[in-house]
Amino acid sequence: MKLPNLFGNTAAVRVLEVLASKPGLVWTRALLADAAGVDRRTLQRILPRLRGLDVVRFDAKFGVLAVNTDNRLTEALLAFYQALAAYQAPKRAADA
Repeated sequence: MKLPNLFGNTAAVRVLEVLASKPGLVWTRALLADAAGVDRRTLQRILPRLRGLDVVRFDAKFGVLAVNTDNRLTEALLAFYQALAAYQAPKRAADA
């Protein structure tokens, strides 16, 4: 199960899904928008909320962002995402 299936297919949830699925990557805004399937202007509206919660870090010098794995909220989000994937794995195997 993916986050959009659980929480609704909003742009913010799709962005969180991409970030949670690959927390070690560094993203440009363009790549993140494309990966999440959202318009770049929409991503520009979402990023201040994520930065405000300290979920992402932004490097203005290089114009890239990454998941802030030092944040307790982010740790909880990533743990939830991994638990959701682990919960869904046996169901997918049984359906195969």
